[in-house]
Amino acid sequence: MRLAARAALTLLLAACDNRRDVFLGTVASGSGGALPGGDGLCEQHPVGAPVPRRFIDASAPADAPARFESAMCETSDVVRIRYPSDEAKLPINLAAPVCSWESDAPGTLFRLELQTAKALIWLYTTQTSWSPPADVWSELLRDAPSVLTLRVSVLNPDRADRAWQSRPVRLGLGAALPESPIYYWSTTAHGLMRTDLTGALPQRVAPPGKAEEAAQCVGCHSLSRDGLRVALHADDGHLRVLQTEQLRPVLVGGSGGAEPKPGKMDKTGPGAPGAWSAFSPDGSRLVVASNEALTLTNSDGMPLAPAKATAMLPAKSFAAHPEWTPAGDRIVFTLAEKGGGRAIEKGQIVSISCAADALGAIEILVSAQGDENNFAPSVSPDGRYVAFVNTRGKSYDSTLSQLRLLRLSDNFVFPLTRLNTRVDNQDSSEPWGNTLPTWVSSSDGAELWLTFSSVRPYANLRARDPKLDQLWIAAIDPAAEDPASAALWAPFQRLSHGNHRALWGAPTESVSCGCHELCADNLDNDCDGTTDEPDCTTSCAAEEICNDGIDNDCDCVIDDCPGEDCGDGVDNDDDGAIDQADAACGE
Repeated sequence: MRLAARAALTLLLAACDNRRDVFLGTVASGSGGALPGGDGLCEQHPVGAPVPRRFIDASAPADAPARFESAMCETSDVVRIRYPSDEAKLPINLAAPVCSWESDAPGTLFRLELQTAKALIWLYTTQTSWSPPADVWSELLRDAPSVLTLRVSVLNPDRADRAWQSRPVRLGLGAALPESPIYYWSTTAHGLMRTDLTGALPQRVAPPGKAEEAAQCVGCHSLSRDGLRVALHADDGHLRVLQTEQLRPVLVGGSGGAEPKPGKMDKTGPGAPGAWSAFSPDGSRLVVASNEALTLTNSDGMPLAPAKATAMLPAKSFAAHPEWTPAGDRIVFTLAEKGGGRAIEKGQIVSISCAADALGAIEILVSAQGDENNFAPSVSPDGRYVAFVNTRGKSYDSTLSQLRLLRLSDNFVFPLTRLNTRVDNQDSSEPWGNTLPTWVSSSDGAELWLTFSSVRPYANLRARDPKLDQLWIAAIDPAAEDPASAALWAPFQRLSHGNHRALWGAPTESVSCGCHELCADNLDNDCDGTTDEPDCTTSCAAEEICNDGIDNDCDCVIDDCPGEDCGDGVDNDDDGAIDQADAACGE
């Protein structure tokens, strides 16, 4: 993890603190939790408590533990944990989070504390972020704890006997997510990406042939429940249905500059228009929402013969974002007054009955008032809830968008306050552009999670970016007053990409093939039948080098660099032109 990039840490042993905090299911007031009661010696611990592990970063002095040992800790907001946010919940098989903090204090010697009921870790450092290495993370997660508490303290350099400590952050630990392929769309790589929870590099995938050229997503991809088929709609306006086993990693160039030409895949069938689509629960049908029509097709995207397979929508209205209920008897979708494709206005969340390949009457679930816009419904795996997006004005690139949760039994709408507003461990009314939710249940089916995209910042690793959203994960507990936890950054994506709409595939599918053959490992990395061929890659860089025509970081995209920010005075895309002098910024 990040341990290898720093000097080795020195391991010491000592006694431990028995203090505990509880992960709450309700929204905390203020900026993520209340002040704990009582201050005292920073390292005073009851007899018989768990033994901690102490790490001294190479940046910290060797006597750092002794300095904190003799200091009194006073809880204060002069030192604050930025990430993860209080009351976030982490699937137990997700990668260890980056712990990030900031301080207004003049001191630069910090102690990070990570504690469960049976384990305690202390890190002494002058840095402002740390991610636990694999063995430390395993120790913290032993005996299946339910809560991990984080705090950070900083020494007062003017008074050796005083230190400030942050408010605690309580991170819930939830059930494991499925160990299966994950498909999402990258607006940076101009294509469908495939990865998994193990931390493997995301790879752009497409069927062989002309489709290996980059394409633009207009109606986003959908995946059958068995993970064997994917449907998408790209630039030429036609629906494509593919076997996921046909999708191979492909090397794409030019994503940092001018957009490449879209792929020219064959039409699925004669006159098969596509936009937003969804597979039925048994995979035998697709429902396709295309502008003023909602149509049923077979699983290959071929329209069904009966005219009744096309719904009669109200005049001058548009359908988008269809989703089946698990029983397969209803379809939930967006019914909008204006727009189509990616940009709609005055959307309502509605459902329509479906029986014997016939679409029936429409029922309004969430109406739109004034310039309100509700769109992108996603039905929970148990069929009891619908996550959707609420905003004002147009849907496309709306930074005002927030997620809502609809309970289908009585059409009650939860606002999901914590998910929408708690960012960098602060409750904020800033417009974070939370949008395009999708569901996944834990491997045992006991817990529900939402993935969604947002332009929010990620700790001290990524600033807010209104152009490139990233994927986030939040736990959903419908029994809670606020059903959603604070959100966690999804570690299976590229930090520099713009990503949305993550869907989990079938657990049995292989994702081991790459677009580069690696040298001297005696493996057929690119699955072409040859091992360690002459043009193999000797090493992969940690970061992409812009405009050199090489896929330096081996993520299957050449020059996948950020686009030009047209007002920051920096040559973001490394093409030698700054801001308005860059052709990407126009006139």
